[in-house]
Amino acid sequence: MVKSGMRPPYSTPTKDGFTPSTKELENELWKWKGLTQIQLRNEQAPEIQSMYSLNKPISELRTKMRSEFERHRYVKQLSVVDMLIFQNHAEYQEIMNYWKQLPHVMKYFRTEEDRTAKLPENFIQGFLEGRN
Repeated sequence: MVKSGMRPPYSTPTKDGFTPSTKELENELWKWKGLTQIQLRNEQAPEIQSMYSLNKPISELRTKMRSEFERHRYVKQLSVVDMLIFQNHAEYQEIMNYWKQLPHVMKYFRTEEDRTAKLPENFIQGFLEGRN
């Protein structure tokens, strides 16, 4: 579902007569696809909150969803961007179809709840702590 004001970029000349290259158009297309994914998730935040009975406000859910997108903001390779968009859509489908359990959803908020939660420095340290 795309809002009426948003539409994908097309190869039309700009007002100064410059026609963007194919690579520029592809970059704009992937940026547009990412924004539509963010909008889709933001619209579904209240439903996700009620489905999983989360004790988080909707604004915090939306902020966390946006930060997950922001982690990959500077990825420029189109094949990687394509893979990230595909993974995001798969994750969205799993959440909306209720295939994920509550602990799977709450793992995104672990660092906010537990300030000592961080990734181990190396494999051995994580293994000895009992983490993967």
